[in-house]
Amino acid sequence: MSNKMKAYTIAFENSAGKPTNRCVMTFLEHLKTLLDKNAIKMRRSVNGDIVMLNDFVRYFVQGVQQKDCVVIPIGKLKPEAKKPYAVDPTSNAFVDVNSDLYDVNFFAFHKSRNIAMLTTNREGPGWRTIENYFNTFLFPAELNNCRVRLRPISMLNDLDKIQTAESVRDIHITLDLGRPLDNFFAGSHNLKDEHSLLKGLRGIYAMGKVSKEALQSDILTFKLGYDKTSRRAASLDLEALIEMLDFINLEASCIKEIEVRYKDGTSKYETARLRNSEFDSDIIFPSTARYRMAGEYIANNMDDVLRNNITRFRSQIGTYFQNQTQMGDDYAIQEEFDGSTPLA
Repeated sequence: MSNKMKAYTIAFENSAGKPTNRCVMTFLEHLKTLLDKNAIKMRRSVNGDIVMLNDFVRYFVQGVQQKDCVVIPIGKLKPEAKKPYAVDPTSNAFVDVNSDLYDVNFFAFHKSRNIAMLTTNREGPGWRTIENYFNTFLFPAELNNCRVRLRPISMLNDLDKIQTAESVRDIHITLDLGRPLDNFFAGSHNLKDEHSLLKGLRGIYAMGKVSKEALQSDILTFKLGYDKTSRRAASLDLEALIEMLDFINLEASCIKEIEVRYKDGTSKYETARLRNSEFDSDIIFPSTARYRMAGEYIANNMDDVLRNNITRFRSQIGTYFQNQTQMGDDYAIQEEFDGSTPLA
């Protein structure tokens, strides 16, 4: 585990995918109450993985708990086949570990800055697993109207580089089929329009729907352009490419990645990134323990680290929450989860 964390927005979103004013910190406090009441109820099956959270870590200033910040260790059960061995101190022999072992990531939330962070242990639960885990605590009827959503903060939008490019070699688009596909198209366009480019995008959209429903696929990736055997001067029609991008809602949550290889007055092709859900949202902690940041360390340093980084994210956070809708905090926590609730 390194000394960096990834940045995310987090909110309860309504059925239309818009953030609401339902309080995330209040929800986390509900989980803390259930944890204190019966810790075993925090252990849940999420898409085949056993996930559970542990005790919350708080930030204190002169003995006073800071209620805006919380750090939560969330672990994924390590399979038996991947368990390490322990050493018997008496015989110095390798022996099986008899207890459950979890790979952990630390989830941090800062209420006043509207930002969440997650450590980057690849073996631990990722952001999508944690999002689904949180939603197991909401009753199915509640999930029909509102659910917890984590959205990776991306620092990219290189559209201006494409608009001034000399030539374009290819465009590479990856769709996250675990997200709603309905907002893939920019809202200003009529989907009944028979424009050839729009018809092509509608075909890709339909393929995504089929892949998700029939093949149970999570990802759809497609590329338009030229391969290595094509002539070096080959280029997509730039005007048509920009028009195609105009049909796409670049802020749609189902778009995981859009990359365009272009050339602008040089002999070398560069990559413009219009969307990348995991790119450049790193928040670096000045940790001397580079390979394992403890929850207490994150809690004690989170406020200072965010103060030095928040300008990088403020614009995207503000844009995301600017159309916030009203929704009350009158709901119950689902204490028992049988695995039947639909997850994203």
